[in-house]
Amino acid sequence: MSDLTVSFYVLMGAALLAAIVFLLTRRAKRQREEALSGYCAKNGYRLTLRNEPTAREIFIESDDWQLTSSMRATIASAEGGSSGWQRETEWICKRENPLRQMFALQVSAGSANFETLPPWIRETALGAMRLWLGDWARELASVRTAFYENGRTGVVLEPHPHAADGALEQLCAALGRYTGGLPLYLESSQAHVRIRLTDRMLDTAQQIDQLLQITKTLQY
Repeated sequence: MSDLTVSFYVLMGAALLAAIVFLLTRRAKRQREEALSGYCAKNGYRLTLRNEPTAREIFIESDDWQLTSSMRATIASAEGGSSGWQRETEWICKRENPLRQMFALQVSAGSANFETLPPWIRETALGAMRLWLGDWARELASVRTAFYENGRTGVVLEPHPHAADGALEQLCAALGRYTGGLPLYLESSQAHVRIRLTDRMLDTAQQIDQLLQITKTLQY
């Protein structure tokens, strides 16, 4: 068998393998979308899917809240850098509730007591968290480690020490079942509730249900 023939068969084999992977990927995506559509219909949620070559978006809403999970292509600049995908998930409820506790929570991977970290690490992490939260977080004067176990650490900001204990106690079980990726940022006030995942798109019914189970403990 000549080298040309061998090269031809190698090329054909690679093309066949690529076609099989493409078909399997498309089938898996279609099955996820069908399962998600059934989940939303069962629970009375409204689902909108957007699929484009450079962007995917899942938009789910009820009468009280909205969830957006997206993945968008990023293009490298002419000066250099690499292209990739930007992923983000956000759930938000803007219904006011005067009984809702005011606090913010960051859940990240790893088990570490925030109070024992070097000061510069604490200040950097706290600064990034306050920047994400915005002006309303100025009222959250107390910062402490809510938990650090099972490979997760929760840092809570609250008006005064242990003000958020009641909400955190209810959140623990739902957070323990959540497998959708970290870090997870949660903010709760009388005016709104918001959960945000950076660099993470949720595209299965199971992942989205786990996130919604967290929200159900927040008196939205």
